[in-house]
Amino acid sequence: MRTFECLVTDDRSATPLLTVMLVSDRDRACELASRELLQDVHHTGVELREDGQVIFRALREDLASPQSGPSAGEQRSFLRRLREAD
Repeated sequence: MRTFECLVTDDRSATPLLTVMLVSDRDRACELASRELLQDVHHTGVELREDGQVIFRALREDLASPQSGPSAGEQRSFLRRLREAD
């Protein structure tokens, strides 16, 4: 298992939320980080780190407007782009 740090920014707080993830690989960590971003309309961005190095960063505005949230197709497209970026 590998350890990843996930920092989620929220428009209701000046301090990012830190989550530590123990997962098998980078792809799974990126998928979980993107789900964190999509989980709440107040989440504005996500940054994923391994061993202190940023390996993934995304903003909600890259996906859809915060009022409506992303469609299922937009979510699949976003995850596909994540995998292709590696």
